Amino acid sequence: MEVYLIRICCHLRLDYSVFTRHESYSQNGEHLHGYWVVLQSVKHGLNWVVNGCFLEDEAEARQDAAFQMLDKVLTMTGKKISDYNFRKVGALQRRVEELEGQMSIPPYHRIRELQEENVKMRSELQKFHEIFDE
Repeated sequence: MEVYLIRICCHLRLDYSVFTRHESYSQNGEHLHGYWVVLQSVKHGLNWVVNGCFLEDEAEARQDAAFQMLDKVLTMTGKKISDYNFRKVGALQRRVEELEGQMSIPPYHRIRELQEENVKMRSELQKFHEIFDE
């Protein structure tokens, strides 16, 4: 996520975000890491701060904070990131909508459609056999 944050900041001509690490301990005594991310730009009048989650893994904590800031930047600017996963999610959303559309058809109508399709396919198969059996 941090790479995407850097890229979007460059694309929007914003200053680089600054990560500040914070440490804490859980009630169980586990050492936790967290990050604040600050994005300031005098030119654009920005002074955004986000807090990431406190996590045991420092790298995950940093990525979480980067994700939080990236989400804020994208939300505030109305931009979107389109990558491979974005396209995959879009395809899955369209498939879900298609399946939901099928679910809105009463079952007996769907059964009738499938029966008609089955009759048509059997007819085509019969013609196929007639052509190649000669």
